[in-house]
Amino acid sequence: MTRWQKFKNFIRRPGKWIWAFYGALLFFALASVLLAVFVNGANPISYALYAAMLALLIYCICVSVRPAREHVRAFVARHELTLRLAADYGFRTFAFSLAGLAVCAVYGLYLAVAGLVLHSAWHGFFAGYYMVLTCLRGAVIYGKLRTDKRYGGRPGCEGIAKRARIKLYLGCGAMFIVLAVAFTALAGILIFSGRPSMFGVYGAITMAAYTFYKIIVSAINALKTKKLRDFTLQALRNISFADALVSVFALQIAMEATFGGTEDQSMHILNIVMGIAVFAFTLGLGIYMMVRSAAELRRSRNDRPAAGGEEY
Repeated sequence: MTRWQKFKNFIRRPGKWIWAFYGALLFFALASVLLAVFVNGANPISYALYAAMLALLIYCICVSVRPAREHVRAFVARHELTLRLAADYGFRTFAFSLAGLAVCAVYGLYLAVAGLVLHSAWHGFFAGYYMVLTCLRGAVIYGKLRTDKRYGGRPGCEGIAKRARIKLYLGCGAMFIVLAVAFTALAGILIFSGRPSMFGVYGAITMAAYTFYKIIVSAINALKTKKLRDFTLQALRNISFADALVSVFALQIAMEATFGGTEDQSMHILNIVMGIAVFAFTLGLGIYMMVRSAAELRRSRNDRPAAGGEEY
């Protein structure tokens, strides 16, 4: 092996020497900051330091990807929980739903506290809505756990477990209709109250971060549950969709109230259109869930075993 080949192999896989490159990256970063603060950031030396820091940053990221991936794979293989998360779509979706339940509850509590501190009824309305969504998501998760514990793995109980999940899906659809009606009152108060809410810049930023998080989670859940026939997971996916839509509507109201535009007639019309869209989607989703679950229950009754078959 020639020296050039040895050098290329070292660059590709520096091993423990990677820490030396990390140290050099830290040195160039500190030097750049000191030059910018105490001397002048617009000089040839500073530009050279910036270029060296950028090159080292790109290099460190590239050579760290492979070891990091190997460490993650080794960590996943060592633990039963992480191994199941990586291999089981349904379990991973359910685990993410638990995380979504916690985030939704914390965010609803944040809005409730903000409403009390800012004396804002708007925060209180949204907090109540998110708390209802949290309770609905919690009820679906509890129903899934109860069904799996009661019927999971027991011979002859697959049909009963499926019907229990369908009934849970049916109840979730009925709650969506109630939520759609409740949302019309909430949206009407927010749109036609004639005064902006005291959201504040930090409140608007928090709402924007939560909205983007919900959109990403909803998209991930949609892709994962599309391959599954579990009605409880599909109910959780639909709850995430409804949550994301309400978050978009809340963000629109927050941005308008915080950064201006409350006197703009076009923004007022946009709020109305968005409110109608959220109402129509939630109502339509609830009706679809109820119709689909009723059809599935009718089909499952027709597919029951003949008399004498064992059922629990």
